Amino acid sequence: MDPIELHPFDEMKTWVGFTERDAELLQEAWTCLQPQVVPIIDHFYEKILASRGARSVLADDAQVERLKITLRKWLEELLVGPHDLAYYERRRRIGHRHVDVGLHSRYMYTAMSVMQEDVCNVIRDCDHLTEAERHDSIRAVQRICALDLALMTGTYVESRERQQLATLQSMLVDNLTVTVLLVDPEGNIAAATRPSSRLFGGTATLGRPWREAVPAWLREPAELEQHVARALKTGHDISLLRVDATDPLEGFDRSFRVHVVPLRHAQADFMLQVEDLTEAVAMETRLGKAEALARLGSMSAAVAHELRNPLAGMSGAFATP
Repeated sequence: MDPIELHPFDEMKTWVGFTERDAELLQEAWTCLQPQVVPIIDHFYEKILASRGARSVLADDAQVERLKITLRKWLEELLVGPHDLAYYERRRRIGHRHVDVGLHSRYMYTAMSVMQEDVCNVIRDCDHLTEAERHDSIRAVQRICALDLALMTGTYVESRERQQLATLQSMLVDNLTVTVLLVDPEGNIAAATRPSSRLFGGTATLGRPWREAVPAWLREPAELEQHVARALKTGHDISLLRVDATDPLEGFDRSFRVHVVPLRHAQADFMLQVEDLTEAVAMETRLGKAEALARLGSMSAAVAHELRNPLAGMSGAFATP
């Protein structure tokens, strides 16, 4: 029989040994902790404000006071619970938030260490608990802090990786030489790469009809409307290897490669790729001229050589003895 698949939070509880008894002990410990909540929170922010890196994400004293209120709620939830799936999701959001504000992950570990030590010190001095209860309560605090830290750092890493990937993707897209337009079922541009604004003179704006974004001087010679209709009807890609058009703004001919890809997606009906080949075509023309000149030079040298041979013989024949 296959083992029952646990929710990630239940699996984490199993790993650290967090039980219902731990939850009960934490609730009982909250009665000891309540009178000391303000000193604990003040000490927590003293540590943060003493660290240049940690305090760099704080705007002003007013924000610190607001965060103290949030921290009190976090601390109460830490001990009182309930440690259910809603708790799991709230703790995960903290990791995302730390990435959003630019807090380095090391401060999550050090901050949790400070909080855990202060809470455990209060429990050690609590007269309402027996020695055994104090011992077990401290173990429960260590377990729930481990769970909280795992949840926050886990989503921190996920969010940070997504942010870094998004940055890399943005760099990649921003430096593409190919313009890509995603067009929705209504015929409006749903997404576009940055070169599109340079290529089309700033007209490839999101939300605009693609027929307006792609200038007529390119759209008409390429017969794009007909090709788009055919691609959507057949479901097959259409490639136009070279389209020559005259750019009225630049005042010279330009060459493009155009690719139409039907997508049939809820948010994108088709993709239009436009690659500017003007420089490549010009370079090819220059290379062709250079090769032609080189061939002409070789031919001229061969003709001169062939002419020199009989001339040299004639010169020798008529030389004075």
